[in-house]
Parts: sequence; C-alpha cells; structure tokens
Amino acid sequence: MLPNKFIPKDITKYGMHLAILTWIFAIIGLASFGITYSAYEWWPELGFYGTVVGGVLNTILFFLQQKNK
Repeated sequence: MLPNKFIPKDITKYGMHLAILTWIFAIIGLASFGITYSAYEWWPELGFYGTVVGGVLNTILFFLQQKNK
C-alpha cells in the first residue's frame, strides 16, 4: 500500500512476529485473570477470543505472504 521509497524494508517478518506476540499477550492476560479471580467469577469472552483469532489469522496470512515470495 505504501510506496517502497517510504518503507524500503520488507516488513512481513516483523508483522509475523507481532502476530505471534499478540497470541502471547492474550494467553498472559487470560492466565492473569485466571489466577486473580475464582473459576466462577470470570470467563474468557470476546476480548480474549477476538485477540486469539486475530493473532492466528494474521500469523497465517503473514506466513503465506513470506512463503510465496
């Protein structure tokens, strides 16, 4: 989307790393709520599942883009 003169580097690898980091932060967030609250007071909801699905989808798409170069 941006011209190559503004971003000369290939940022696919950085995007894939950030997508994997999204997974890690989602799992850390879920674990911290699980430790803090009892099992009956919390439940992973849309914020957790949306983050995981977005991280998985972005990781797959960045991997396929890097593979097809």
